[in-house]
Amino acid sequence: MISRIVLCAFPNRLTAGLWRFGRLVTCDSFKNDEAGLNAFRQFLQRHPSTPLFLIADAVEEDYRVESAPHTSGLARQSLLERKLGQIYRNSVYRAAQFIGRAVEQRRDDLFLLVALSNAESIHPWVLAMEEQRAPLAGVYLLPMVSQFLVDKLKLDTPHLLLMDGLLPGLRQTYFHNGRLRVSRLALETVNSQVRKPQLYMAETEKTRLYLLSQRLIAADTKLSLLVLTADQEGEAACQTIVKELEYECLALDARKLGSRVGLQEQALQQFPELLYMQVLAKGGVPVNLAPSQQTRDYRINRLRGWIGYASAGIFAAGILMAALNLRETFDFKEQLVQAQAQTHEYEHRYDEVARNFPATPIPGNELKVVVDMSAALETNNQTPLRVMQVVSTALDSAPEIQLQRLHWKLTNDLNVADDGNFPKTNGNLNGSNNQAPRPGTPDRMREIGFVDGEIRNFTGDYRAALNSVTRFADLLGKDPRIDSVVVVQQPVNVSSYSNLQGSTLDAQAQQMPAAQFKIKLVLKPAVAS
Repeated sequence: MISRIVLCAFPNRLTAGLWRFGRLVTCDSFKNDEAGLNAFRQFLQRHPSTPLFLIADAVEEDYRVESAPHTSGLARQSLLERKLGQIYRNSVYRAAQFIGRAVEQRRDDLFLLVALSNAESIHPWVLAMEEQRAPLAGVYLLPMVSQFLVDKLKLDTPHLLLMDGLLPGLRQTYFHNGRLRVSRLALETVNSQVRKPQLYMAETEKTRLYLLSQRLIAADTKLSLLVLTADQEGEAACQTIVKELEYECLALDARKLGSRVGLQEQALQQFPELLYMQVLAKGGVPVNLAPSQQTRDYRINRLRGWIGYASAGIFAAGILMAALNLRETFDFKEQLVQAQAQTHEYEHRYDEVARNFPATPIPGNELKVVVDMSAALETNNQTPLRVMQVVSTALDSAPEIQLQRLHWKLTNDLNVADDGNFPKTNGNLNGSNNQAPRPGTPDRMREIGFVDGEIRNFTGDYRAALNSVTRFADLLGKDPRIDSVVVVQQPVNVSSYSNLQGSTLDAQAQQMPAAQFKIKLVLKPAVAS
């Protein structure tokens, strides 16, 4: 957050400080009257979107340490809201601060319940902020901010009593292990206008007795005191306390405090509350006491800020990507120019070398035709080896088949006929092995084989001969190198128009004709190795 306004409200006045980038820019004071409220409204109009953090310093404060079952998330929030509503029913400004867990039994959560029982001192200022729709971030009690001051001063002591003599009245705040437990404000009287060591010692004794009554310390507990004063009177007070009560005591004046928190001594002497306002402006923000309806404008402004930051981030990322793309474009153009220059150089070198080439008697396009023809011949350079392997494999499983002739062709016409001795077709049996040839591919030569054979030791059983030829054709079709198998000629003429002749009496005397057949094979294209 670049800028923030920290306010500190007293019963009779309000101090407003503006911080930018963690540094105090200006500080103004407004009286609690009509003129001061009008001036404060004008101040808010000059800083319409700057978030405001309001610190209240009042006598009407209440602190209670309560335990609750260990919970988290929404369950803890609802439990604390219910407990705050029961204890501080009539208080608008209230909150619960987690201080740790119990060390015994079920280890309950310990909370410090804080409330501002009388909000008259801050009501006019809050009303003015609501009128101006100023983004109020929260309302905080001054002792709650002081625990961040103790952390900044690096005071590591289990029982610390902070005695603040800078502000009107004498405020004493007790911390246990750096955590706020209770605070009390002793108002100034006529006899206490001039700070005296006896006054500090008397108020310390009152606070010790109160802590004993609340069982916050034991009777033998040794307190460590931190005295804040505007001048050197804190040193004298510490000497008296150490001598009389034997407590550890450290005194810090305005000069020492200013150097530790980053404020000028003159500004701290003029506005002592800047000590706590500086701590809050640096990030020491305690739990908020204000109800959610009073901080609504702050949440809306914060959401707008996040959206603005996200939009700025996306815009910056877009600009960066555009710059990178532009740079890549320039690089590509430069590479293109270099490639073109290199190409021109290579072409120039080629032209110089080409001038010395011997004259070629054959034109280049004719050479290309020759090379293409050579590649085509190399692609279609086939032998009958595959057909012979297929037929040989099938013959091993069909010993009754006797091969008479094997004709191999390399052509792109799948419907080519055999020009051998047997007829083109004499009969055909439909079966799973008989597949119609498919149209050929003009630019791809196919291997076609014609197998002529007969049935070995044929005795006239044409049905057995037909079964043998069918089984032989099936064996050929199962080979993965075969595309299709067609039985061109069966070992018998099955036509119904054939004439039946002869006599069964002279069957032995007649010579039995051979059971011849013809099968056409179409091989699949060979896979290039």
